Amino acid sequence: MKIVESQETEIHGIIHLDTKLLERVSFTRNGKKYVIFTNGNSWYIPTLITNLLASAKVHEPDHEILVYCTDKEGYDMCSTLEFPHYNYVKFNGELSNVRNLSSNTPGGSVGYTQLCFVKIRIVSALIHLGYTPIYIDPDMTFCKPGVINEIINNSFRYTFTTCGKGIPGLINSNLMV
Repeated sequence: MKIVESQETEIHGIIHLDTKLLERVSFTRNGKKYVIFTNGNSWYIPTLITNLLASAKVHEPDHEILVYCTDKEGYDMCSTLEFPHYNYVKFNGELSNVRNLSSNTPGGSVGYTQLCFVKIRIVSALIHLGYTPIYIDPDMTFCKPGVINEIINNSFRYTFTTCGKGIPGLINSNLMV
């Protein structure tokens, strides 16, 4: 297991993020600091997130992806699987029980809604810290090189970018900038 220096920062009294890790994985383009991340629990780590990182290694080798784990089991799996960049994100208040959701939580349940809300809280915290976040849903993969650069280029034209096949008229949150 690798040991790295960390520095946990509490944002808005709700979420704790490791700011030293953010500095290691972030990159700057045209004066803006970017962080690419995904999040999940122990149910997502060994399958979906492993596949996402494997596809990124092939098609986006110049970019680091940070994995935010919502449960301790997921964090431990990231260590066992030797993911390069991961963090156990801790919440206070309304999301504090997210750490107990470590299975495939049924859609429409309160737990599922909370797991989905986690990415919004992480995005908010990253913006608060001065980063432009690029969220990639765990069930996505990279199929061609250059997608991250394409997303960044679009972010200069639009304030909110999404990607993926969704229901017409609804925002697909699989990938957000």
